[in-house]
Amino acid sequence: MEKQLALLQQLFNETAAIHDIAIFMMDTQGKFITRSEGNHESLQSIMDVGHNDRISSQFLSTLFEAGPILQQKEYELNSKSKVILIALHNNTRLVYYIGFIYAIQMNFEEKLSYIDGIKEQ
Repeated sequence: MEKQLALLQQLFNETAAIHDIAIFMMDTQGKFITRSEGNHESLQSIMDVGHNDRISSQFLSTLFEAGPILQQKEYELNSKSKVILIALHNNTRLVYYIGFIYAIQMNFEEKLSYIDGIKEQ
C-alpha cells in the first residue's frame, strides 16, 4: 500500500501544480491519507488549526450534515472557491474521499473527467 500511496501523492502534486487546484485525500473521519497539495490558502480554510493531519471538525460537519457522501458532491467553500468530494469504495463500504478545491470560475468538469478516468482504473 505504501508504494500506491507514494504514486498517488506524486499524481496529486503534479495535478495540483498543473491545474492550479488543491487536492487532498481523507478517510471517513477526516484524517488525511496523503499530504494535501496545492493552493495553501484554500487548504488552510479546511484544516484543523494545530493539526496538519486533519480536516477541521466544522468543515466535516458541514460536509456530512446529511449523512456520509456516497456519490460526488460539490460545495461552495467561500466566495472564491468550491470543493468537490469524490467517494472511494472498496467493493462493500466507503473508505476514502478525494477532495479538490478550485476557483469558482474554473470549468472543473473537464478536469473531473480526467480524474474519474483515474478513479475507475
